[in-house]
Amino acid sequence: MMRGPYGRIARTVLGLALGLLLGLPAVVGLAQQQPSSAPRGADVIVVLDVSASVIGRDDAHSQNIWDELTKSLESLIDQVPQGTRFAILPFAQGPMPGVSYPGRTGWVPGETLPLATIETARDRDLAKQWLRRQNPNGDRTFIVETLDYALGQLKLWAQQPNSADRRQALYLYTDGLDNKSGKEDPNGWQTQASQLVNDLQNNGYPFLWTAFVRIGDNPAPCPQGFNVCPRPGTSIHLSPDSLDFGVLTDIKPSAVRQISMDIQNVDPSADIPLDLQLINGPPGISIKQQSIHGAPTVDVELDARAGLAPGDHTATLQVRGPTDDVNFAITNSIDVQFSYQVSPPATPTVRATVAPVATLAATVASVPTAAAAATAAPSPTPTIPPSPPPPPPDLGPVAAVLGVLGFFALGALDNIRKQYTP
Repeated sequence: MMRGPYGRIARTVLGLALGLLLGLPAVVGLAQQQPSSAPRGADVIVVLDVSASVIGRDDAHSQNIWDELTKSLESLIDQVPQGTRFAILPFAQGPMPGVSYPGRTGWVPGETLPLATIETARDRDLAKQWLRRQNPNGDRTFIVETLDYALGQLKLWAQQPNSADRRQALYLYTDGLDNKSGKEDPNGWQTQASQLVNDLQNNGYPFLWTAFVRIGDNPAPCPQGFNVCPRPGTSIHLSPDSLDFGVLTDIKPSAVRQISMDIQNVDPSADIPLDLQLINGPPGISIKQQSIHGAPTVDVELDARAGLAPGDHTATLQVRGPTDDVNFAITNSIDVQFSYQVSPPATPTVRATVAPVATLAATVASVPTAAAAATAAPSPTPTIPPSPPPPPPDLGPVAAVLGVLGFFALGALDNIRKQYTP
């Protein structure tokens, strides 16, 4: 056994080499088994009606919905995830950016609307305090003009540095009594609002989420272009933003991942039936369990069927409630990614066949005489070629690691030799 400083260095190098060789496969395997799905973050703008009609004034059809409206909005403020960039835009006879939340001292018209980033409980409290100070007293309600301005702000936010991959969400809180669409068609604003949303979704903002929170005894109809038009009630925030199901194969065609649900405004014992739907995916892929129940965590199983093309794929998982009483904070969609591989066909194995054992009489009859045996030419014995040896394991990475370690070890040994050599 090598002793002295040379021995200590050699044992250290050998230990490092063994540690790397034994630990490297485990680390690689762990990385392959734990797909990552980093959240992208979200930008949320709330369009808030502060006209007098939301407190039951100035319109024969109006009713006081302010308390219910603010309660619903406070619930949204509590539920948006940490890191969300957030703004509240009040409106009456058009947008009122100068008194928006969070606002900014010195802000002038034409500048991008300021944003607040929700990081702590205090950030949420500040937004609620601003909301409680509002006094709805506007004379008229111009919904479409305000939505056009708000959607334009979402576009400007998305153009800021490191913002292109963030989700955008717009929430409309109003009684729906629009004054600009005319008395003959009080709900005509829905058509124009839907067109605004569709134009934005079809021009570079496919993940835009729009919700019209319908409040009151006789709420306005839902614009067709909006994602959801819930009544105040149960609210769910889904996470993560994306799910990576890894590699599916024809041998192992399914994989399970987990989604989390932050559920608000519901009795803890209440049953919340929900539906899962996979959209925008390739033919041959589906979700096994399509009917689920709201819970803090839910398993989702992705299943590949015959006909799925090999390669990398994406899809969208949507969660839907059976009624309008279920709202979703930010979005009801989760991005899905996975790969599919088909195993190569098995190579047929050639086996040697053994001739059947002859009977005793046939064996005796077939024995030639001594003379015939002496003159008969020997018949060749069929030979079975040996199976090729298995390919040697790929030791390239191992050799590379050992080579690097050996290089440093030799250098260290040489330095010690020089130090101890008189």
